Amino acid sequence: MKRSKYLFLALLVVFNQSCYKELDYEDLDFEPEIVLNGLVYQDSIIEVNVARTKSIIEHSAILPFLDNAEVKLFENDVFVEELTYESLGNYHSTITAKAKTSYRLEVRTDELETATAGFRLQELKDFTLSNIHYEITDTIISFNDISIENIIDGVYVPAETDTNLIFIQLKFDIVFMDDAAEENYYSYENYGNFNALIHTSIYNPESGEIEAIILEEESSAHLSFQNFHDNEKYFPNGRSSHNGYREGYYISDELFNGNEVNFSLRTSYYTGNNDPVEIILFSYPYEYVYFHTTGSRYMNARDNPFSQPMNIYSNVENGIGIVCGVSKSKQTIYLNR
Repeated sequence: MKRSKYLFLALLVVFNQSCYKELDYEDLDFEPEIVLNGLVYQDSIIEVNVARTKSIIEHSAILPFLDNAEVKLFENDVFVEELTYESLGNYHSTITAKAKTSYRLEVRTDELETATAGFRLQELKDFTLSNIHYEITDTIISFNDISIENIIDGVYVPAETDTNLIFIQLKFDIVFMDDAAEENYYSYENYGNFNALIHTSIYNPESGEIEAIILEEESSAHLSFQNFHDNEKYFPNGRSSHNGYREGYYISDELFNGNEVNFSLRTSYYTGNNDPVEIILFSYPYEYVYFHTTGSRYMNARDNPFSQPMNIYSNVENGIGIVCGVSKSKQTIYLNR
């Protein structure tokens, strides 16, 4: 019995020693590269973020931003200016990006190899807005004012109050001609200078009626749209392509290449005024959509030990990241009482 006990202890010692192995961090063969990311919008200044890649043994979850980089901007192969550093790796130009123009960025530091990225902004033809219909309704609603302190039994409760608002229901169609020579991915959004009131309805489960509305004022608000598109016409297999990183969709021109496009949209919101609403149509290049598609696949595969590795698409030479231009066009809807 004692002999078996000693044999077991000896095997346990050998087993424990075999579970440890020293790793030589110097043999990881890690050479940092520049990480360059920028989404450049037509008629806006050029902004990019500069960082460096991280080793697997670095504990920080934040990408190491570079504040000492030299970021040179070229327009149609002619040097224009050196971008100005702001903070957290962000650099910006003083000029605005123009359509039908090619740009190139050269980024260097004393420690890292120079990275370059080129992009071009295609001209997006103006679109039109048709079938515009809207209703403006004066209304008084009761809501819980979260800005007013009201202590009940030691608990903070928003004060109940009334406010005069207008309720706007808006519907319209975006109409434009797709460029058959380009592979385009479209999206649309609103950007307004009005003060929209984001509301959350509180229902009484017994009566089924609205009991209160919590309102938050949001200046320069973005509106959410409901679409009434023909999915079979605008989306392969009747489905849209999610970009993988933020809520939103891109519409590929695969099924309507070179044809007239008509997007039917609806929205409604509470506001204190009837300021104009700006509608913006964006055209994204293939590189940007592919970057988000591969990024989504990487996020889906990273927690699965049986998944094949997925590399995120990059268009930066001697570095990693994505830099591309986005064309845009804008129309304004004026809401008259």
